[in-house]
Amino acid sequence: MLVTQLENQDPLNPTSSQDLLTQVSSIGQLQSSDQLQTTLTTLNQQSSIGAAASLIGKTVNGQDSSGNALSGSVTSVQVAGGTVNLQLSGGSTLALSNVTSIASGS
Repeated sequence: MLVTQLENQDPLNPTSSQDLLTQVSSIGQLQSSDQLQTTLTTLNQQSSIGAAASLIGKTVNGQDSSGNALSGSVTSVQVAGGTVNLQLSGGSTLALSNVTSIASGS
């Protein structure tokens, strides 16, 4: 963006160095903000995976995406499309965010 602006600026009325520094600073802030958001998203997902892993061997209740009740013992944890899912005994899959109750193993 900055290079394009420099290539197309009017030579008789150039952009001031203060304006260029402001734009460079803004670009740097946008990049930092994007990196921070990516880092926070990754940390959140890792935290969810850790929480889900602690449920292995426990019995959970919840609802699938259609609102149907699911229950079963957690056998594994999977991440699909950024969503942390619990694989239940019996083959059902339950999103971690849809868990409504947790009990110790059966």
